[in-house]
Amino acid sequence: MLSKAVLFINFVICIIACSIMLPGCTKYKPAEPIENAAYIRVFNSIAGSVEPTDIGGLSPFLTFLMDPASDAGGTFTGANVMCDYLNTRQLSSQSYPTDADTDPSAPSMIVDEAGVPLYTGIVNFEYPGKAHVPAAPAMNGFDMSSWAQVKPGKHRIVFVVRPKNNTPFASLDERIRKNILIDTTIELKAGEVYTVQALQTSKESPITYGLYVRTENFYKQSFEANKIYVGFDNISGKYPLAAQLGFFNFFSDTVNIYYSYLMRDVIVSANTTLPIMGMQDLFYTTISNRQAGKVASYLSLPLLPRSYFFYKDSTLKKFPSNLQKNNSNTGGIQLDEDIPFVKFDFYNYNSTSQKVLSVNCSANPVTLQYYNQNIPYVRRYLPNLNLILNNNNRINIYPTVSILEICYDRVYMMQMQRAFNEVPR
Repeated sequence: MLSKAVLFINFVICIIACSIMLPGCTKYKPAEPIENAAYIRVFNSIAGSVEPTDIGGLSPFLTFLMDPASDAGGTFTGANVMCDYLNTRQLSSQSYPTDADTDPSAPSMIVDEAGVPLYTGIVNFEYPGKAHVPAAPAMNGFDMSSWAQVKPGKHRIVFVVRPKNNTPFASLDERIRKNILIDTTIELKAGEVYTVQALQTSKESPITYGLYVRTENFYKQSFEANKIYVGFDNISGKYPLAAQLGFFNFFSDTVNIYYSYLMRDVIVSANTTLPIMGMQDLFYTTISNRQAGKVASYLSLPLLPRSYFFYKDSTLKKFPSNLQKNNSNTGGIQLDEDIPFVKFDFYNYNSTSQKVLSVNCSANPVTLQYYNQNIPYVRRYLPNLNLILNNNNRINIYPTVSILEICYDRVYMMQMQRAFNEVPR
């Protein structure tokens, strides 16, 4: 059962959403589009310690600077493009900024497994996120508004480690503004879409950090309208020696991925699942190479008929309340396992017995984002691959294209909505 704190969070989200739709609300002045723009999206993908033996791991709070400005003493004062208060990214993110209408200075809340607030303050989980900047246009039926327009060409990229407080970057002590974690140069081409990430490039001692840049191509591909697509990318770096020697499981350079398409058996038990159309423990794909800068081939899953999601009266199926169980393995996470969901099992190559991680794509995407994502069981869940949206008082199921990024002990999801301006049949 969700705690009062999480229920309150959901209530606040609803109030904010409703207020956005009210007429006469304040509009932000549109920014001028950039001619021949490139498009970027930036994440802080640096998490805390990955394994018990990984001593000294940190989860830095960062400021992202592109083409920074400095004073006479060489201290950073700002940048042409900046994202302050950049926290470790959320486990899942969408192709449209869910908080685009939020005041950038508004506080965010992160809660623990019991729904107790761990941190309340100004937080950005990505750029552009809440920033009011020109966004990428729709491309080939994809909403691309989570990518920001920037000038093409060479750019200096800097990430600075800053304290987790509400003091803006320009007001921080000079010594903090010189605390550089990553400093490099990249070249962006006009019309291309880039996902840029601050990463741990090695978990060996000493831990090293670097920039990972992926040129996206999903919007250039032709996807069938009645299928879901998932691609994978291994963005992990090298692991500690103890992991390499086999003292605990970790993702190898080559990973086999299996999948199951499941649904809860509401007649038998809340903890029983049934495979859909025989899709259980089926081989999906093999991915090789770490930080290759591209996504492995997008493979498909079927978009199921509406009868799997709705009763005959078009009511969305919900698990009977008398069968709901308080499963300690999920803490307070609200799941959507009463509708079809996909489970991915990750195995190290040539070892069907060495399962590294299982991820259920069954979590409620709203509540999942508020939990401390360093908690192991939280990392076993991602949002459903079936995107459920309400259009004109009718609930519809949309197919998605998702990128699942293996990053040490977790998997991040970047989900793109297709045909966002069309209502599916």
